[in-house]
Amino acid sequence: MLDGVKVILASASPRRTELLTQAGISHEIIKSTCEETITTNVPEELVMDLSAQKAEDVFLRYLSSHEEDDF
Repeated sequence: MLDGVKVILASASPRRTELLTQAGISHEIIKSTCEETITTNVPEELVMDLSAQKAEDVFLRYLSSHEEDDF
């Protein structure tokens, strides 16, 4: 399914970790530390935007300490 893909959860939510574990998806937890910026009042857009902000924060921090990894 996700062979060769590293999954990083940008949340410290125990429930999200439990769901991934139950689905058989091994993952690493790196909690996002970014300041969330709300840019819309449309729920679907808000969820996508906040998720993107967290993903970018974690990706950039991970990349800075794993420069040798191939992305």
